[in-house]
Parts: sequence; C-alpha cells; structure tokens
Amino acid sequence: MVFVALFAIALNFGYRGDPVTFALINAARTGNMAALSSIVHSQDRKGASLDPAFVEASAYGRVKAMKFLVARGAHDFAGALVCASLRNQIGAVRYLLDSDAYDMEEDELRRARLAAGGADSTEVEFLLVTHLMHR
Repeated sequence: MVFVALFAIALNFGYRGDPVTFALINAARTGNMAALSSIVHSQDRKGASLDPAFVEASAYGRVKAMKFLVARGAHDFAGALVCASLRNQIGAVRYLLDSDAYDMEEDELRRARLAAGGADSTEVEFLLVTHLMHR
C-alpha cells in the first residue's frame, strides 16, 4: 500500500496541470485504450485538450491511441511528427504521413527530419527524406 502511494506521488511530482490531461497523457503513453476511452467520454465537448495525449501517444508509437484521439479532435500533427521522429517510432510516423486528416507542410517535414537526424533515428530519417523527395 505504501509503495502504491509513493508511486502515485512520484508520477505527480512537479506536475501542476489539469488532472484530466495528466490521466489522458498517461493512458496514451501506455496505450490503455479502455482508460483513454473512458476519460474522453467522461468529458463534455469543451473537455480537456487531446493534443498533449496525441503527441505522447506518437512518442511511444501507440498508433491505435493516435487514431482514436484524431477521431475525437486531436490535431497537433506537427508536434506528434517531431516527437515520433525523435524516438524513432516508424509506425507512428507512417500513420502521420499517410493520414488523410492532415497534409504536412514541407517545413514541418524538414523539422521532423532534423529531429530524427539529431536523435540518430535513422529509419525515420530515411522515411522522411524519401517522403520529401517524392513530394
């Protein structure tokens, strides 16, 4: 019991934001679709912003969570692309590049390519370079 309390405190240490957003981010990070769905459906239309959770899901390659969040209004595709590129999450990058919901601008693609190159994410960098060449 003490361990659980200490773990919860450690997770929240330094976090001063909205607890709903924090819960969304944690569910997106782990790909916990049941928790993600429950949190999103418990909010009204003006509920928590889905973009931080969308970006977090992309950073951890949780494509199913990304699709769920986009269907409910998440739209920070540029931020998600950079985060996925930094962590070499090729599945997430492919989803973002192939998504019909958003058309990436060339400067966003170049920014993500630079992020991938700086993080030694070679597979993602190669994918982004070839995608830029075929535009």
